[in-house]
Amino acid sequence: MTLIPLPTRVIICGASAEGNTELNAFDNALMKIGIGDCNMITVSSIIPKKAVVTTCTTELMDIPPGTLQPAVMAKITSQQSGKVISAHLAYWKKDGQTGYIAEHHGFCTKEEGVEIAKEKLREMLKNRNIEFNDNEIKCISIEHEVKNCGCALCVALYL
Repeated sequence: MTLIPLPTRVIICGASAEGNTELNAFDNALMKIGIGDCNMITVSSIIPKKAVVTTCTTELMDIPPGTLQPAVMAKITSQQSGKVISAHLAYWKKDGQTGYIAEHHGFCTKEEGVEIAKEKLREMLKNRNIEFNDNEIKCISIEHEVKNCGCALCVALYL
């Protein structure tokens, strides 16, 4: 028996934004996705067997303000003008099976970060003796060139 109901949907999305501070850049990225008025609760990266995974990149949600929202997050903020930052969520989910998410963020290009996130996920799957094809692994990725103070953010929302 669980006290918190298992999610039936996982929506994976991302955005980048600028702000006057790192907190404001992060908040602005949350607002772009449509979850700026939620209380984000960080969870680990297991997708329930019956959950359906979908993706979206911006303007996603109409969640009531103050909602306690479970999510996996890959987030990076920086004040280093001209630097490229990126956030990535690699995921694998087959119908009727438990799914997995691996996150990565860093001072790297989108392509570099995608490969790192996918490699983390490959190891997670191998450690669990799960058979998979590499083309079944998907990834959402956000790259951002910092102007003043920037944030790159990917989230998997558990609904």
